[in-house]
Amino acid sequence: FSSLKPPLIFVLNLSSINGGVNFYDTKLTNLDALINVTTLGNLELNRNNQLINLDGLNSIAEVNGRVRIVYHEQLADFCGLKTLMDTDFFGEYLVNSNIFNPTKEEILIGNCKL
Repeated sequence: FSSLKPPLIFVLNLSSINGGVNFYDTKLTNLDALINVTTLGNLELNRNNQLINLDGLNSIAEVNGRVRIVYHEQLADFCGLKTLMDTDFFGEYLVNSNIFNPTKEEILIGNCKL
């Protein structure tokens, strides 16, 4: 997926992506095309400098691998990960070098955006 450009219309009807999602250096401003996805293998977001929130990930309740979200100049809203954190996500969680870098615990208590 990393080489794809918006719109990501074809993703709208998927509920599971076994291999995961990796968006690197895109011009995406949101992840709304993933709104129906409930299960991922991995979630990796890196240097998507126009991305401002993760609201399109609201339905994700299971990630079987890791969550890695790094180097986003404008990403200040991680509330889209609340459903995942509510399910006791136990995989690797690496969030750093963003404008805001909440821990799993902060997302759980609602401190998920600037």
